[in-house]
Amino acid sequence: MLVARHRRNITIAPRHGRLPASFAQEERLVAGRHTHIVNNIVTLGLRIDGPLDVDALEQVIALMVRRHEGLRITFPEDDTLRVLPDIPQPLIACHADSDEQALDLLAQVALEPFDLAAGPLFRCALVRVHRQRHFLGIVLDQYVVDRWAVSLLLNELLVVYDAIAKDTPPDLPESPIQFPDYAAWERDYLTGKNFERLLGYWRDKLAGVDPIPASGLTDPDAPVNAPVALARATAEVDHDLTARLTELAQQHTTSLVVVFSAATKAAAWRRMAGCDVTTFGSLANRVMPGTENLVGYLATPAVLRTDLSGDPSFDELVRREARTFWEAMWHQQIPHALITRELAPHQYGIRHRGGGAPIPRYLNFDLADDRNTRLRQPDGISVETVRVRMPEVPRGGLRVIVHKHARTATVELRYRTDCYGKQWADSFVTDMLACLEQPPATRLSRGTAVNVPRLAAVDLDGTLLRPDGTVSDRTRDVLARARHAGCRVLFVTARHPVAVLDLARTLGLTGSAVCCVGAVVCDLPSGRITWSRALTPSVAVRVAAVISARFPGVQLGWVHHDRVGYQENYAGRFLAGERYHDTIERIDRPVLKMFGVGPSLTDAALPALRSLVSGLADVGHYFPGVVDLVAPGGQQGDGLAALLRGTPDHSGRSDRVRGLRG
Repeated sequence: MLVARHRRNITIAPRHGRLPASFAQEERLVAGRHTHIVNNIVTLGLRIDGPLDVDALEQVIALMVRRHEGLRITFPEDDTLRVLPDIPQPLIACHADSDEQALDLLAQVALEPFDLAAGPLFRCALVRVHRQRHFLGIVLDQYVVDRWAVSLLLNELLVVYDAIAKDTPPDLPESPIQFPDYAAWERDYLTGKNFERLLGYWRDKLAGVDPIPASGLTDPDAPVNAPVALARATAEVDHDLTARLTELAQQHTTSLVVVFSAATKAAAWRRMAGCDVTTFGSLANRVMPGTENLVGYLATPAVLRTDLSGDPSFDELVRREARTFWEAMWHQQIPHALITRELAPHQYGIRHRGGGAPIPRYLNFDLADDRNTRLRQPDGISVETVRVRMPEVPRGGLRVIVHKHARTATVELRYRTDCYGKQWADSFVTDMLACLEQPPATRLSRGTAVNVPRLAAVDLDGTLLRPDGTVSDRTRDVLARARHAGCRVLFVTARHPVAVLDLARTLGLTGSAVCCVGAVVCDLPSGRITWSRALTPSVAVRVAAVISARFPGVQLGWVHHDRVGYQENYAGRFLAGERYHDTIERIDRPVLKMFGVGPSLTDAALPALRSLVSGLADVGHYFPGVVDLVAPGGQQGDGLAALLRGTPDHSGRSDRVRGLRG
């Protein structure tokens, strides 16, 4: 959370008559009053070990409700708020048999929608596992509190509980103003010259981009038809590197948040066109006296736009990013909701509408301090924050969160699984870490990342594999580095899918393989067939008949989805595993590939062979003595094109490769 200091005065607003909502709250109410989005729920989970005094906890919560009008507000109309006189029984008590069940119960409580008009918009749940362990969940609507306010509430809860346990008065800071005072002040302040000055800055800063800016980041290899869900990619920043980055920040008279933001933008810049990189950040907007202890929603999203032209060094980028942050903080008193309403009405409220509203894919960046490093521990109990598992999905598609611990940090990238794949996300985080690790004077050198191919199609025999069927350490290293650089590695081979499964598992590669000359596309390492072109049984029988008649002595075999068949007199190479022999006329299942061996298959025979099977099958691989035949449209180029298009299996099959080991 970013904080600037700029003194202004807030006066106490009259409590009789109409109380205005803030501009940020009004946007939510106008666009999404009746839309329940999980992202609009703030949930704080605490694990409490030791003999908890439940009566004392209830006293603490009641005191917090009385002290902070922000916990008692509701929204009867789209531009007004109301303060409830009290919240009866804000603590819900229940029992669980395990920690896991307790966290599930807290999630259930959190997912219950709030009624914005009637309220209350604050609830607590206490789950008892046994006498020495409880879980407390504090749940609020996002537009009642921001992260700063949550930290205030957490500290207050522990301070007051400790005071009750010691039978001493709690040492709490004064709160001279309440949230309704701030909301009324905001409406009065953002008029006339103040409004024009602040809006004018953002109008110039955002020239050419929207207040909700598309990041320009895409993953061409994103999973096709994947569900909308959240996934995470993480990287650890050790103590030594964190110390060096802290020193770099101090050299620029800034903070770690700026350094990590610069690394985020460097990684994004290497994956997009142009030199303008925009991220969505959060500004604390606690710039007026009295707001530092105010419980309410004061924070505002902000577009952080930085120019990366001229191939800057990382040191230079940190300098530019520090200026970006500094300017944004000096102009944070106009909320993003008002900027959007004035500069881009078409985007006003779209983040709150739900139901598939066309929200640009933006990149969100934030830094979070690990609360456990600073939690006050009341007498007799131990308290630790825990994550309540909620089905969050980043609205814009990508969210970078840097978790700052006592002496280290963790970089976390949250991404939508329908827009981005794991390999892309891992590569992005790896690139961020590389920027942080290199000497600050090193230029970012966009070319080194941009010039990495997005796709490498690798043959097995004679290319990836050595003559003895093994893979060299050098080849393993090259494949690993290509993958970490964001290059998608595919196996393209004449082999059956099972022949590449063990190899892919050994190398630790995931993705897809184009097999059987091109007739099959399968996922690795699951072996699930996602696309195929197969000869029907009747066509396979006809192909075998014309080959046997024209080329006497050719011995035939054939590949199904899950096993291999062959003529009884077949003497060629086999895949080890499940197989059967039969006469060619008795094939009764689709054939992915037919193969034949025999001395009559010479170079001179190839034209005649192609003519014989024309319209029935394509000749895949052919060299003297050996031929592979596939269904029309089942060549390597066809399978590769189907994979890149994300074409589903035309036959509707979703077989897994099984029964074969080759």
